[in-house]
Amino acid sequence: MVHNSDTNSNLRWVWKLKGHIKQKTFIWTCLRNALPCRSILQQRGIPISPLCPFCSNHNETLIHLFLECEFSKQVWLKAGSNIQIQYYRDFDSWIKANATCKDISTLNIPRGTVFIYLLWHIWNSRNNLIFNLVTVKPEQVAYKGLAAAAEFWHLTNSSKSISQLKDNVHVNWSPPKEGWTKLNTDGACSGNPGVFSVGGILRNSNGNWTHSFSGTVGSGSALEAKLWAIYLGLNLAKDTQCKFIWIESDSLLAGFTEFSITHTCREGNMCADKLAKQALLDRSGLTFHQQTPSHIKLNILADQLGVLEVRTIPML
Repeated sequence: MVHNSDTNSNLRWVWKLKGHIKQKTFIWTCLRNALPCRSILQQRGIPISPLCPFCSNHNETLIHLFLECEFSKQVWLKAGSNIQIQYYRDFDSWIKANATCKDISTLNIPRGTVFIYLLWHIWNSRNNLIFNLVTVKPEQVAYKGLAAAAEFWHLTNSSKSISQLKDNVHVNWSPPKEGWTKLNTDGACSGNPGVFSVGGILRNSNGNWTHSFSGTVGSGSALEAKLWAIYLGLNLAKDTQCKFIWIESDSLLAGFTEFSITHTCREGNMCADKLAKQALLDRSGLTFHQQTPSHIKLNILADQLGVLEVRTIPML
């Protein structure tokens, strides 16, 4: 099996495939013979073993990796009746015929979508093996590919009927009741995962600043960034003798007499949002501020005045 230059001379059909843009780009890269498998890297002068990381018996070409390797054969086999691979004389025709197949699988989604996601997960498993030394079984790859394809298909199709229905809601910051302290926190992540920073602010029932913090903490996911912000904020609240704490964050306890956790939109969490994002831009270390940071003073004033912000949300 070889690459066919006629098939990839016009690749506009790739962008019409039933899959996420990431998977479409992946298919396009395969057809342009640009996916960095070992044989291609060696051809570009990179001193690297050309052997397949799965079997170590043959050179890792795209054709071998996705079709001829025993590992990949087992993935297609484990996918079972959910996909019936069609075989062609050249690699590019094989990709196009299977990726564009509209026949419905037993999962009630097009076989083309299943094919795309299985191909994608073979590639991910290969990268995990090389860079993270993580080995998986073919049936695990097949299961993940089928699950991802099913999730994409059913979510994108179930949302079509409501995707155009939207409404505006007004969001503002609300002060805590007398005797309570309100903690607003947020995290900002450069990539997911990536370097992340946190920000948090404590305010009293008059909406006045009492303490705040911001800084780059480390690397991780967006969720980890937001949880770190809450953790640091709670420690700051304990150190400053807060007894009644209200935690508010636009993402989702011990030592407090009573606590409350609520969710707000980003527009109602602008002080913490700005603290985290500025720290991410500056790559500054964790700082506990001794006075109100100048770049959030206007936001604090807007919160004290109850200024409403407009947020557009889907109507369910």
